[in-house]
Amino acid sequence: MAAKMSWLCTRGRQIVNEAGQAVLLKGYCLGGWLNTENFINGYPYVDHLYYRALCDALGPANAKYYYERQLEHYLQEDDFALLAECGTNSVRLPFNYRLFESDDRPGEFDGPGFYHLDRLVKWCRKHGLYIILDLHSAEGWQNPDWHCDNPADVCLLWGDQGYRDRVAGLWCAIARRYKEEPTIAGYELLNEPTAPDVQTLQAFYEEVVRRVRRVDRKHMIFLDGNMWGTQFKGLRPFDRNLVYACHIYVNADFENAAYPHETSNRDTIAAAYQGYADFGRRHNVPMWCGEFGAHHHAKEAAVKKGRLQTVDDQIGIFEGHRHSWAMWTYKDVGVMGLATLAPGSAYMRRTAPVRAMKQRLCVDQWTADHAFFNKWIKPITDYVQQVGGRRLDAGAVQNAVARRIRDACGILLVRPFAEQFRGMTRPQIDSMMKSWRLENCRINKGLARILKKHSA
Repeated sequence: MAAKMSWLCTRGRQIVNEAGQAVLLKGYCLGGWLNTENFINGYPYVDHLYYRALCDALGPANAKYYYERQLEHYLQEDDFALLAECGTNSVRLPFNYRLFESDDRPGEFDGPGFYHLDRLVKWCRKHGLYIILDLHSAEGWQNPDWHCDNPADVCLLWGDQGYRDRVAGLWCAIARRYKEEPTIAGYELLNEPTAPDVQTLQAFYEEVVRRVRRVDRKHMIFLDGNMWGTQFKGLRPFDRNLVYACHIYVNADFENAAYPHETSNRDTIAAAYQGYADFGRRHNVPMWCGEFGAHHHAKEAAVKKGRLQTVDDQIGIFEGHRHSWAMWTYKDVGVMGLATLAPGSAYMRRTAPVRAMKQRLCVDQWTADHAFFNKWIKPITDYVQQVGGRRLDAGAVQNAVARRIRDACGILLVRPFAEQFRGMTRPQIDSMMKSWRLENCRINKGLARILKKHSA
């Protein structure tokens, strides 16, 4: 029987239910489903360019079928039963605007996204999980990175009113459809914006919220800090039902060292988080850490154990402040997930050759061995620095060169990755995509134990 979901709203620094009881949202992000990402799903570079390569390799009809079957198998009801069993009470859903709106027909919201959102609402309602909808890839791109499907390192959203109107229009369409649905806790207007200044971001938030409130006055609205959810100075509340969202990844989540140690420990993590807690206290608003998490594919047992401890410590710090949280990310090809594809599954076997090339070339920024990568591009960065001399900052040179080389390698590997599927029939595609089903995945038992520990 489906759970009866209580409406949530804010009261001071708390999120409360209809009975006025404080609620901490404890959840997982569902990255890789309605917004695919290279390191999560395995392909190189950005999603829409990968789709074009698939159209060449499979033909447009079968490329569309490939995506449809991935969406169908990636998440099923048993995934949400697992999350509820582990003690979570919420999920954060990243989505790409392309599943709702075509660039050829802006303002027409007739894509497959609503079909999948309706499935999600049904599953979450049944298992007592709240949903935060997160616009992860916005029209015009809100940041320069792969995770908003951006191939150009250019953010058009902030300088183009047409794109901003499209973002507002999409949220209004979503609000009209779900304005009476309490299973949806709220709307996260933009994931990790990188606006040119805080005034621009504040004005954008005020405009979109004003338009959404004409349609829906009930749901909470989640607002990320600037610069990938890390900067809040200058932002100010302007609505009675706002939650502010930060993202925090710390060195201990990724470093190849046994945690804790002198420079990475619970105290250093608490110090890094304190500024977000101070913002919530100063403005009397709830804070929600919408992203954090560690890489769990390390080979050394001590490193693996330390990364689990890092996650445990982070959750403890959030809850010590009475802040809600959502971990990144639930399911992937073996990097961060609670559920990861089995190495011997059909999808993993077929994609293994090009995924190995990606790893050797350090294509995926999020999982690259940066020390190794910087060594093999060092002759280029040294030459640029030599020519530019003191006029060029060494760190800026390294970042710029690294980004361009990584992107170039990603572009070069998009077609070879898609070519791995050439000649596949629809039954073969469907069978391969079943690799994403929970029954065919491995569960990170250490993460599951941590979730259950904090569910109390």
